[in-house]
Amino acid sequence: MAKQIINRRNSKFLLTILFSCPFFARTNMPTIFAFLFPYVDGNDRLYEDTEEGFQRKLDDISHGRIGGQIQNAASQGISSRNLYEPCITFLYYYERLNLFKAYLKEQYNSNVSDWDEDDLNIESENIHATLSMALSMKELYYARNREIFETDKKILLTHLGRHGNQYVLAELLYYISSKNHELPDAEKEIRRRIQGELSRRLAASPNVLVQTREELDDDYAEMRVRLFRMKGFQLMSFTGNAFFDRNRSGGIPSFYPLLEERLRAGAEFALEVILADPLSEANADTARYRSAPHHMYLPKAQMSRNSIEGLKKLFSVAPDRVHMKTTKLFLPYSLAVFRFYNPVLDYARVDIYSPYIPGNGKRPALVIFKRTNPALFEHFESVFWSIWNDEEVSGFI
Repeated sequence: MAKQIINRRNSKFLLTILFSCPFFARTNMPTIFAFLFPYVDGNDRLYEDTEEGFQRKLDDISHGRIGGQIQNAASQGISSRNLYEPCITFLYYYERLNLFKAYLKEQYNSNVSDWDEDDLNIESENIHATLSMALSMKELYYARNREIFETDKKILLTHLGRHGNQYVLAELLYYISSKNHELPDAEKEIRRRIQGELSRRLAASPNVLVQTREELDDDYAEMRVRLFRMKGFQLMSFTGNAFFDRNRSGGIPSFYPLLEERLRAGAEFALEVILADPLSEANADTARYRSAPHHMYLPKAQMSRNSIEGLKKLFSVAPDRVHMKTTKLFLPYSLAVFRFYNPVLDYARVDIYSPYIPGNGKRPALVIFKRTNPALFEHFESVFWSIWNDEEVSGFI
């Protein structure tokens, strides 16, 4: 059940309603503004991204030297004074909310007895109920006599159901601080970020990207950069040799050394892997008909076992973060799910096991971004977990 929301029915001002949520109410207004808004100092320079820079920004906000009188922001609106316009973007606010979440977690760890852990969850039912209630109000103001348009509220309600609380909060922060007070083109920003940070080959659009594997595969340098941006990686595959062949027994390049390096670096990176059971009928069938023919030093039927040995070595590096299973199921495709510290980049890749393919590079491959195709992404995600959790067809290594 959603918690009581303080004064939510006694105000028509957006910020008053939002800041009554425990997620925000656990700290003070200057701290919230210091985390969320892109102010510049008295010399028109962004505050340095350090603890010292944050404290200097917080002190300037608290004493009214930048940003105006923030105590009146709910009714008077966000002052444009000292705001750095290039930073007023959907993704800036989305990422600043991530920093605010991390700050709340630190505070929670210091005050466990005084906090409800759900207050730290930006996707909580409480915030969802608050946003839903506010966006359903007949009149909702971001400043005195400045109403959020009905059409915008309807769009935001749709996004709330489709993308969640943090997405809509980032849109609202953009709305109240941008010059024209309009909704951002969030999907356009996300597409540009994906192409800029991951690869220009990955076109994040509402349509699924379909290419051959050789057109989508990362080289060694690209994969290394990508792994250090990731917090989790799931793979369901016949052999997984592209990642776990530590001895290059298949005669093809392997990202095994990069995975070992990433696991040793820590930072919450984890692997969850499902491979074909080497003794299963499915393994024999795939080796004969659906796996590419060229394996230099091992029979194809032994390739899954080869990767299992590589995984065991990775497990010895990080036993709490490497989780492995095999399955007896016939797999029609391999599935990789990439999860990033910045969740707008999360995507799944599906490589189809076409019969009698002349080489792995000729497999059709699909790229599905969570933000642009949430239902399709969730389908493949659920397939992975359904196989993982079915103990009749899968077992831990």
